[in-house]
This record gives sequence, structure tokens and C-alpha cells, in this order.
Amino acid sequence: MKSGLSVAGLISIFFSGTVLFLVACREKGGQVLPYEKQDNLPSQTLYHSEILFTDSGKVTGKLQAVKMDHFEKEHSFTVMPRGVKVWFYNSLREPETFMSANYAMKFDDSDVVDAKGNVVVVNNKGEKLNTEHLTWDRKSDKILSDCFVKITTADEILMGDGLESNADFTRYKILKIRGILKVKE
Repeated sequence: MKSGLSVAGLISIFFSGTVLFLVACREKGGQVLPYEKQDNLPSQTLYHSEILFTDSGKVTGKLQAVKMDHFEKEHSFTVMPRGVKVWFYNSLREPETFMSANYAMKFDDSDVVDAKGNVVVVNNKGEKLNTEHLTWDRKSDKILSDCFVKITTADEILMGDGLESNADFTRYKILKIRGILKVKE
């Protein structure tokens, strides 16, 4: 039985397919993507997610993120590269504290959340913290920052470098105060 393809035709198809494969697997820089880059992909991705946190069946918090990538590595972590909003509730499910940031990363082993870019925290008294970087250590239940911070209260604006606070941002200390501005009523 005779095939419709010659050896030259088969070789031509093979090389055309190989060239097409190599062109399809190139980055912008023109280099072929190595297979190892697959290790940098998340094991799970969620879009437009809302996660509720509970303790003994009671809702204690809510997290919203446009995108969440979870990476299963030696030290697993979750990245929220397009921003995050988090509400913390009291026992009556009333909002106690709100936090938002342009980017956040949660490390599973240490239970530490690292927030960056336009970080805002507001407590139940209406006091507002603005900074570019904040770390929340859930095990010690502390909020820490080593960057410039601005805290706006009902009657003053506090500015400085570095912050230590409890998790609900009701007791805080600016490490190096730069200034205090009184707000006129």
C-alpha cells in the first residue's frame, strides 16, 4: 500500500512542526522557556474570592481578593497580587477593624501576613493608619511596620517611622515620631 506522503514531505512536516513549537514557546526576549519555569506556577488560583474566617462556628473575619495564588513549596504561601480587603468582626459580627493593601502575601508555616502598597488599617474608633508596608504576625497577634506611618485620629495626625500595635489596632506605638499635628474642629 502506497502512502500519499514522501519521505521528504514527512521531514518537511516534522521541521515545520518543530519550528512552530519553538516559536510558540518563546518569551518576549526570544529565549525558549525552560521546563523548570513550571515550578514557579501556583498550585491553585482563585479569582474574585471571598473567604470567611470562623472560630467555633462564629464568623471572625472576611477576606476579599481579586486574585489569590497558592504555592505548594517547601514553605507554602499565598499571594494576593491584585490587592486585598479584610474585615475583622467582634462576637456580635460587627466590624472591628478593616485592612486593605495593593498586594499581600501569607506564609503558611509562620502564619505571617505581609501587606504592601497603599496599606490602610481602620479600627472601630475610626482611627486610620496609612503606610506602605505592614506585617501582621497572627501567632503573636501583633501588627508591625518598619516604614513611614501616618495615623489619623479624631483630633490629631501622628507621623513617624515604624509601628507596633495589637491586631485590632486599638493600642499602638509609633517607634520614631516625626510629628504630631492637631486637627482643628
